[in-house]
Amino acid sequence: MTTYIQSELFFSDGTSTVIFGISNERLTQDVITDAIMARPIPNFSDVSAVNIGPDIIYLGDFLFTECFNLSKITIFNTDNISFIGLDIFADVASVGTYAFYTANNYKTLNVSNLIRQLPIGWVPEISYNFYTEFVVLTQNLIKINNSTASYYSFAPIDISYADFHTLFFPNNGYFSLNINNYGKNRINPSNLSRYITINSQSERTYIYEDLSSLPLDVSFNLLSTVLNYYQYNIPSQSWSINSTIQINKQLSKLKTIFNFNKICCSSYNTKITIDNFFNMFEAQGIAMATDNSYNTVTSTPVSAIGLPFDAYTTKYTAILTLYLKSSNLNVSDIAFQLPYLINFSNSMPKNDNPNTNNYRYNPYF
Repeated sequence: MTTYIQSELFFSDGTSTVIFGISNERLTQDVITDAIMARPIPNFSDVSAVNIGPDIIYLGDFLFTECFNLSKITIFNTDNISFIGLDIFADVASVGTYAFYTANNYKTLNVSNLIRQLPIGWVPEISYNFYTEFVVLTQNLIKINNSTASYYSFAPIDISYADFHTLFFPNNGYFSLNINNYGKNRINPSNLSRYITINSQSERTYIYEDLSSLPLDVSFNLLSTVLNYYQYNIPSQSWSINSTIQINKQLSKLKTIFNFNKICCSSYNTKITIDNFFNMFEAQGIAMATDNSYNTVTSTPVSAIGLPFDAYTTKYTAILTLYLKSSNLNVSDIAFQLPYLINFSNSMPKNDNPNTNNYRYNPYF
């Protein structure tokens, strides 16, 4: 269950006020004005902080006009926001802190847009993860004989870059599931099971209450989740016996990501390559290293050719989506997102001996 928090303004005298008058989750400058004017001594410059609840989907233009001392902004769910106005932070203080929450703290386009509008002196209270959605595996479900996709997110799956490369790009070309676990780096069986088994994952949910709130990971079962979803749209008592048997049979076979038998958009014109994968991060402004270097003072790698410039200290997220395509007009498709949290640190130079290995293609050097 998600607990919703109201949007609230905080003032320099220690008082606060709930922001009322929000219509259809639209937060506008007029709403902020009304909230401030409702105080005994209305003064825009007294606003020092703001919490924006997770039900808000619209942030109007010039939202905090004349709030010159506003220095702390928290938005509890930026994933729901469908509109962000122009210069919404134009008049805020020159320095401050912000926390723009997303699922798994991904640095989404909404977060980037909000940060871009803040003065340069503002700093984050939370760290963000860079991510890319790199492939979708699909499976068609049978039609229930009777009379848009819903998304589920899993908790991040820690994986070394060597294992990620072996599992998804074993030939350094197009994406390909390495079902036989072949190649220079054979993945440890227990790790492989953790990477690919669907029911070993945890579903990630959020409780939006305060800045200290943490995501909640709950056990997951594909069969029960899908059946409950279908029964919500088509009561099970109206299913034919054959439909009930067939969908249970079909879902029981989907044990690992290998059981999803089709790569979405799998023509060679659209299928992703290992270089495409890293290009997606470069498009987000992530620089790639062009040399191999090692710090002898700290005995740590500095950079590795072909990998992100900060690969030793930063993990990057690659999202694989398992997509169940519905054959029923009144039941939307279902998508399950597996976020692989890639650790590059073991696929980098091991000493200060110069080498020209490209670690993107050969992470086992």
